[in-house]
Amino acid sequence: MQPSFCCSDFVIAYRRLHSVFKQGDVVVVEHAQYGKIIKRIITIENGGTLLLVGDNLAASTDTLTLGSIQPAQVLGRVVGQVSRSTRWCTNEGRG
Repeated sequence: MQPSFCCSDFVIAYRRLHSVFKQGDVVVVEHAQYGKIIKRIITIENGGTLLLVGDNLAASTDTLTLGSIQPAQVLGRVVGQVSRSTRWCTNEGRG
């Protein structure tokens, strides 16, 4: 699968105080080793721990490397993006 975002894209992420995330959401996460990263939630384990994966499976850092992510590390769910060509794209329905 191709990556959903290019390194020159801007993303728009949103989080409410008590946001509830679901499988398939694309989120911006503050990771201790990698900084701000964008990943897709593939599983939510008991206790709320998130397992993440990138859309470009061949070149992406996945949960085995990242480790489990706590919901408090999520800065927001991606709701849109502005690509380098400045066209507007929403993230709804992207794979």
